[in-house]
Order: sequence, then structure tokens, then C-alpha cells
Amino acid sequence: MTSIYSTNAQRYKDLIKQSLSKSLPKKDVEIPFYNIPNTHQTVFFNPALEVDPQTVDTAFYESLPLLTSDAVITAEGVKTQLIKRLAPGQVAALDWLTFTVHDTTFDNYNTKSSNDFERQTQLIKNVSDVLQSLTGFAVDHENKTGRNFYERSFMLEHNAGFVCIGGQNNTISITITGTGCTFGRLGWEGHLNAWLNMYAPSAKITRVDLAHDDFIGEYDIDFFDSQDNLGGFSCGKTRPNIEKRGNWKRPNKKGRSLYIGSPSSSKLTRIYEKGKQLGDSESPWVRSEVQFRSSGFAIDFDVLNNPSNYFLASYPCFGVFNPEALPQRFEVIEREQLITFEQALEITKRQFGRYIHFFRSVFGDDKATLDILTDIKDKTPPERINMLTIPQLPQHN
Repeated sequence: MTSIYSTNAQRYKDLIKQSLSKSLPKKDVEIPFYNIPNTHQTVFFNPALEVDPQTVDTAFYESLPLLTSDAVITAEGVKTQLIKRLAPGQVAALDWLTFTVHDTTFDNYNTKSSNDFERQTQLIKNVSDVLQSLTGFAVDHENKTGRNFYERSFMLEHNAGFVCIGGQNNTISITITGTGCTFGRLGWEGHLNAWLNMYAPSAKITRVDLAHDDFIGEYDIDFFDSQDNLGGFSCGKTRPNIEKRGNWKRPNKKGRSLYIGSPSSSKLTRIYEKGKQLGDSESPWVRSEVQFRSSGFAIDFDVLNNPSNYFLASYPCFGVFNPEALPQRFEVIEREQLITFEQALEITKRQFGRYIHFFRSVFGDDKATLDILTDIKDKTPPERINMLTIPQLPQHN
């Protein structure tokens, strides 16, 4: 897709400059494209980018992971779509992210109110500051009702996501939608990964969606249909539920979809003819989306930096996207959602070992290091550790 980016860079730069004298889109609408008044032109205007479009050069736009492309042709004419340029070696990108953190993560001197409503409101302001810094999108307004079993909910700017607070064991739920994932500040995934590890290591990713776009249809939907018969979607001894939507018997060029799994399962996949569903009857564009939920997986923060590794591990047949890659699977949570003592040690070492080693070298005292790291409000044993697996260690006098 390199030629598309190079071709569009100058046009993109020109359209940005043309738009400066026009009214910009309202912040409560979805981003993708701003229609320039009295013209047939559109421009991608990303508020998360902190650049001066009056002075930035074309080379900057060529380096962007997001540029416009006339991806599909419909009866109404050309539909401009957004193509996201993936980092080298990556075949998938984040398309949805939900994680929860304890509300004390955002405590400061402004949140010491005894009134729960006032404290929640100030916590949301602190959440907004953090999200604006990391992703480019702040909290915009409060909804009339709560969401996802929380008492209150707030929308991010440009419908880039939402935040929920109130109840649920004093946690805050933060969701970055497909819009937020696509249009977020450059490198937001890595910044969020670092922030979680440094300031919210007990945070939990409860849902992550990973997506792959095959614009040339190298592997069409019939290929994936055939893979089911070959065990390409089998993980273990059982085969997942398969559902077909659209006209498979007599394809009508309106697009077909293949669902693997069920809405209630911890992994649900949708493979569909996106170009055709957008209205281009001849488009070869096929999109594959995999949704993981924490009900069945311990979703590692590492997915923020390496989405492709986990996407490729979803099913054996996904190896066609990159045969040389080393897929990485999320830890499967047993039904009782318990992990062994050894697994807990391994997770801690893998996720935080480098930080603990660094802190140890800084303080030069193991006791001081542990005293600081364990100075936390909730000192109860982690619920997920199976206490029966704790080894009997020798007692030291």
C-alpha cells in the first residue's frame, strides 16, 4: 500500500490547509472525514495529532499510519475509506479495547471528598487528563445513564470511547472504540502499555478486538469456509460453532459473513466481505476480526504492543497471514478462573520483572524495594491464585 500513502500525502496536506479557513467538525461527531463546504472533497482531520498544518511538510504526512484512499466504488460514486498502515511485521491492529482499574489509581488531593458523586466527578476529570495525554481524546460529556452495570458513564471526544464509574468493586472501566484505536495519537498503544505497567499494574483488560484487512482478497471468504472442514479453526479437540450470514448459496455481491464462536463465548471471530458490504460489488476486500474476553483469557498488556502475535495464534489457519511469525497465545483461564502459585510468579516476572529488577538496582536494598512495592491499600491475597498450590517453604528464624 506504499504507493497509496505516497500519492495521497501531497493531496492530504493540501486539503488540510484548505480546511483551516472552514468550520471544523463538531467534537461530538465521529471523526473520520470532514466534508469541505461547497466541494466534493473530504479530508481526514485528526484532532489527536499535535501538529501545525500550516508549517508541516509533505514528508510528515507520508510517515503517518493513516491516510485517505479511494478504497471502494459504489453506485453513488467513490467512497473514501481510511487505510491504516501497520508497523513492519504486523498483520493486525487493535480495533477495540476495554480495561478496568481501581478508582484509587486516579486519586489525588482533589478526590478527598466524602461525597461519592463529587469524588467520582473529580476522578473522571483525572481520567480525562490521562486519556488525553495518552490517546489524544479527553472525556467530553456525561451520558444520561450508566453503562455495563456501572452507575455513571461518560463519552470521550469524537465518540472515541467511553468511561464508566460507580459500583463494580470501586473500579473504573475505560473503553477505546474502533474510532479511538484508529485515530488515536501516534504510538498511543505503547504509551498506554507503559502507563498501565507503571501506574496500574493491577488493571485488567476485559476485552480486546484485533483486526486484519486483506484489501486485495488474497484469501477470500470461501478459503476460510473451507478451512473449517480442514480443522483450521479447531483449538483442541472441539470445533467451534460456525454461523454463515448473507447469501452463500447464490452470492449476490452484497457481502457474506462467517462467524466462528458464539456471542457468549470468550473468543468470537467475524470474517466478512467488507468491500461488498460497503457497496462495492466487485471489491475483494476481506476483513477478519477476533474478539477476546477476559472470561476465558488472561489478556496480557503485551497485546497493546504486539497485536499480530495474538491474532495469529487465534486459529491454526491464520498462519497464512505470516507463516514465519511466532504466534503468542493468551493464558487460558480455567472455569474456576484460578491460576497456580507458579503461574502467578511467572506472570509477575514476565510483566513486571524488568521493573522490579530496575527498582532493586536503584534502592540497593531488597527490603526497601518490597516495602515500597507492597505499600498498597488492598493487601488481601489475589483471588485468582489457587491457595492449594502455594509451596511449603522452609521457615527462617
